[in-house]
Order: sequence, then C-alpha cells, then structure tokens
Amino acid sequence: MEQMLESAKFDMQLDACQACVTPPLGVFWFAHAETLLPLVVKLGLFNESVKSHLGGGNHLRSSNFQSRLDRLMSRPPVFNLFRTAHITPFAGNIAFLLFHRPHPGQAPSIDDYILEVLLNEQVVDILPHVPREELTLRRVLEYFSGCRPQEYDHNVLCALPDSESLPPTAKRSEL
Repeated sequence: MEQMLESAKFDMQLDACQACVTPPLGVFWFAHAETLLPLVVKLGLFNESVKSHLGGGNHLRSSNFQSRLDRLMSRPPVFNLFRTAHITPFAGNIAFLLFHRPHPGQAPSIDDYILEVLLNEQVVDILPHVPREELTLRRVLEYFSGCRPQEYDHNVLCALPDSESLPPTAKRSEL
C-alpha cells in the first residue's frame, strides 16, 4: 500500500509540472505465491462472517453448518466461500489496478485515484459497502490504516544482516 501511495504522489508531482517527461504507463510489482493467501485474508476477502449478496453473514457454527454445506455443494460453488483451492490455485495472482482520474481545474489529490483489485483475473470488492467507482485510494488507505506500519523504510526492512551479527552456526563455512 505504501508503494501505491508513493506512486500516486509521484504522479501528482508530474501533473503539477507542465514541462515533465511522459509518465510511465504502468508500474508493476511482483511477489511469490506464498504471500497471496495471507494478503487475501488481510484484505478481508472471502470472509464468510460478512453478509453479502452471495450469502454469508454468520460465523461457522453447528447451527448453520447445513447452510454452508449447501453453499459449498452448489454448482458452481458460491464465489465468496473461503476455499483455498479457488482463492490460490496454481499460478494464482492478485492485481491492484490504480486508475488516475484527475479532476480538471482542481489541485492533484489522492482522491483522483481509483483502485480496482483483481484476484485470479476476477474483480473482487475489498470494501463491499463502497461502490467501485468511489473506491478512491484515500478511502482504501484510511480503511486499512490499522494494518499499515506508521514508519516504513524499505531499505531497513529488506536489508540483509551483516555477517558479524549472525550467530556462528548461521555463517557459511569456508571450504
């Protein structure tokens, strides 16, 4: 999310500068498949305790097990069921599409950016109570503010430890 915000800020700076070069048409980030399921859970997708037009709205209990079983056995299965085989199939993917929709005559803002999320090439609603055309970057960042670190330094987070700070068993022995 932080990288999206930085990308949006960069775009706003380009908009403010009349003599700038052409901005990039797309920015892409990739991750390993093992990060997909935790991200989907953190986004609250397929949360069956949240009622939607596809059903749900109850925690899994013995009293509503039959309802869930009926939804699970329907053909095709109800889309919002938490089924890992459907969420993260082989070569599963997630895409965050950030569309720039500037408002003429107004100062650039992160409200000019609309976010669309695709899971396995299907649009999913990360905030079901917000219409897709109103899903601004600001709304998404505010909604997930509790999940975002207050301070983020990519270099510190991703830095490899110095060999002096590693325990002797972790150091590579020389042949």
